[in-house]
Amino acid sequence: MTQIQVRNPRNGQYDYAFEPTGVDEVQAMAQAARRAQADWFGKGLEHRIRVLKAWAESLERHTPAIAKALSDDTARTRISHEEIGAVVYFIHGFCEHAPEVLAQPFKKFKNNAEVVFKTTYIPYPVVGVISPWNFPMVLSFIDAIPALVAGATVLVKPSEVTPRFVDPLLASIAEVPELAGVVNIVRGGPEVGQAVIANSDAIVFTGSVPTGRKIALAAAQAFIPAFLELGGKDPAVVLAGSDLPRAATSILRSAIYNSGQVCYAIERVYVDESIHDDFVAELVKQAATLRRSLAEGDGGHYGPFIFEKQGGIVGAQLADAVAKGARILTGGQVQTVDGAVWLDPTIVVDVDHG
Repeated sequence: MTQIQVRNPRNGQYDYAFEPTGVDEVQAMAQAARRAQADWFGKGLEHRIRVLKAWAESLERHTPAIAKALSDDTARTRISHEEIGAVVYFIHGFCEHAPEVLAQPFKKFKNNAEVVFKTTYIPYPVVGVISPWNFPMVLSFIDAIPALVAGATVLVKPSEVTPRFVDPLLASIAEVPELAGVVNIVRGGPEVGQAVIANSDAIVFTGSVPTGRKIALAAAQAFIPAFLELGGKDPAVVLAGSDLPRAATSILRSAIYNSGQVCYAIERVYVDESIHDDFVAELVKQAATLRRSLAEGDGGHYGPFIFEKQGGIVGAQLADAVAKGARILTGGQVQTVDGAVWLDPTIVVDVDHG
């Protein structure tokens, strides 16, 4: 089987490689997960909480190795540690609230005197998760953990763009024997993702609209539910009377968090006409104070693109905007420097919904 080469976003070098999981192996893992699920669910909620909390402790012990792998793939450090902390937080949070949420396992109500409806909540045996490259750890488990708490097993395929964290992650899972067959990680590209859908009882996907459409179609053909969190174009509104420096800071922080590679980054701004020019001037002024993070811990504010192809996509979007009459006030040029692909904070005006 051909190895998949992985690019380091800081220098453009392909300095990591892995063997993708075979389609037959994905099927075998799903079958094993389905067998393990009966015991995982059957031993009850208290057992699941105890095991998952033990895994949270293991994750904390393995944090340095996992964070290093995430940092190598994403060109960031602080956020990588935050990702692991968030997953530990998810585990404790869902475990805390699960007893109350699951206390009433069914609902009964009458439609009329003769017919009684009863809804019983049972977990899907195997929940497949296909996660993206922008937050490799968090988005692999933000849906998997509540599924595990509920009694499902999971089959997770992280992005092949940012896969290095899988090795230390598997080490943390191996320290908790009760998770064998319960938390399953596969690696690879679209073919492996298709195998995950084909062998799951429900599928969760976070990513782009075009890929989400393909997954929705595949899930429909397999007659399984699909839970899709896709891209948007998040807006901010600045009203007359706003504190302009504060508004500009808030919007700029949101726009460049993780170099804009986040689903809820502010991407468009609606401003009251009476303050529009002053607000834009403030935004441009603040953007000029930001600088690239060229190396870990150098105090820079934003890093390069994680996924090299995104540079071309964003460059094409900007060119399209200019062709339709927009003006770029600052930034706007996608640059490759020493292998890293950069876009400085970019402010575009005179745009419409086209």
